[in-house]
Amino acid sequence: MPKRPATPAPDLAQPLQKSQRTSRGDSRDDSGSSSNSFTEDNTKDSTTGMDDPTTVLRDRLLSEIFPNRPTKYQVHVIEYFVRLSSQPAPTFNTTDYVTFVKGACPSAPTEALKETPMVVASDLNVPADTATSKAATPSLCSTSRSRNSSGGSTANSKLTQDQVLAMRTVFSENFDKFRGGPWSLPSGAVFDEHLRGLIERLPLESALHSFIIEDVDLILKTFKDATDQEEIKRAMNEGWSLPALSPAEIAFLKQYDMPPDDLNSFLKTHAWGNVGEELKDKPSDEFQQVAHDCVTHVLRTYQQNALAFPNAPLESWFTTHLWGFFRLALSCPCILEYKSGEVPSDASARRRNKQRAREDRQYGGHKADGLVVVSSRSLEICHVEAAKKDGGANTTKSLDDTKRLFKLMKDAHDMIREMAVQNVRDQVVTFGLRLSGPTLTVFALRQLSGRFYQAVVEAKVSFPPRWNNDDTSTIIAAISRVLKLRKAILAMSASVSTWTSVKIDGQDPGSHDDCIAPTMTSPQCLPASPVHPDEIPPLDL
Repeated sequence: MPKRPATPAPDLAQPLQKSQRTSRGDSRDDSGSSSNSFTEDNTKDSTTGMDDPTTVLRDRLLSEIFPNRPTKYQVHVIEYFVRLSSQPAPTFNTTDYVTFVKGACPSAPTEALKETPMVVASDLNVPADTATSKAATPSLCSTSRSRNSSGGSTANSKLTQDQVLAMRTVFSENFDKFRGGPWSLPSGAVFDEHLRGLIERLPLESALHSFIIEDVDLILKTFKDATDQEEIKRAMNEGWSLPALSPAEIAFLKQYDMPPDDLNSFLKTHAWGNVGEELKDKPSDEFQQVAHDCVTHVLRTYQQNALAFPNAPLESWFTTHLWGFFRLALSCPCILEYKSGEVPSDASARRRNKQRAREDRQYGGHKADGLVVVSSRSLEICHVEAAKKDGGANTTKSLDDTKRLFKLMKDAHDMIREMAVQNVRDQVVTFGLRLSGPTLTVFALRQLSGRFYQAVVEAKVSFPPRWNNDDTSTIIAAISRVLKLRKAILAMSASVSTWTSVKIDGQDPGSHDDCIAPTMTSPQCLPASPVHPDEIPPLDL
């Protein structure tokens, strides 16, 4: 593998010469106008025919940090960090940074210069000499923000070189264990192989290392062919979604839409069987009872502190009290069992034990904050992870919990497929619930063509901090989304029970293991036997 040419330190490097700045067909003036985008340049090294890491990094930063047409000073901001990243121990220095950019572009706005660097430095995981910090721009290591994503930016601590090498080794081994067909795109490109090259260059562990796609938009940016992009969009936008409530179920829930004091009096005089007696069409008795109990539980939780949350409640308060109605909504006698608390995952233990010698195997896997089990088969179908309530989805704990949640969902998905007596890869859906204080994010995981899976945000539920008179409809709507999830889990559990029956058409269970790309164990747990550094691409930071 050719060595990257040495680059002078940023504080000694000279600004780009005019011939360098315009060699790719770009012309800029101090006002910031630009004639061409930086996202469609030729990134091949002219001597080797391989991707030039410096050019690839420069183009990636330009497209992610400044997605619109970059101005002249923004080009030099990126150039500073490209040169900085090539140093053995890069550290951001404000004085050197401003001097470099101002020397190249004297008209660069000083205030904008101060706001930009931490965004880029965080993306590159470069230490800084300033306490100011801003959220990192999404990268392939990040968690995502839309229906195709989970919300946030990368928060992994920087891995050691040995951990990175071990991570690449295990990912490569897991990639090669898959014996199914890859996902071929209209242009002839192979989706699996395309992402493999990108994932092997990541310096931090991502859900992608476990073949889980969180952010469709980021993946689409790596494909240049328009027909391929459309095919990927089509495949990832179609498929499964949460079922809707029936008109009768909606009408029943509306019976509770009244101010909290009136609702309290109503619940004292009405059992679930007496609610909505004037309705022509009523939902099933089971739905009426579960909905009634859930509304009662939430009201009683608010009443503990004068119709409001306690002052600065702990994460455990939300999990135990507010979300305690999960034991009502996500359980069903002889069909579903909801287990709360620190519950070890059998699916996680099964995955981890495959990598251990028999004498080293453990009974318990990763502990979830709750899980839902298909009673008849003892198979997990939904996991709960409680994330930090403050700071939103961008906090380190939230991101770590989200990645673990995705792994648990995939472990459960893989275990169901392994136990099935027929190939059900296109039909299995597993669920994940991320709790962040009063906010619930519902994820669904399904498998795409080839090796990869997609984690999708199906719903987001949030309870107000105080139950005012006009907040009842919001609270009932939040409960209704959890009841939609219940319907989805019940339907999937019935299918799982059928798929994992002992015999169907003479087939035996466990015959699809070689068509599953294994989940990655975190780098800290990886074996200390990485491939030799010369056998893998250089670490591009």
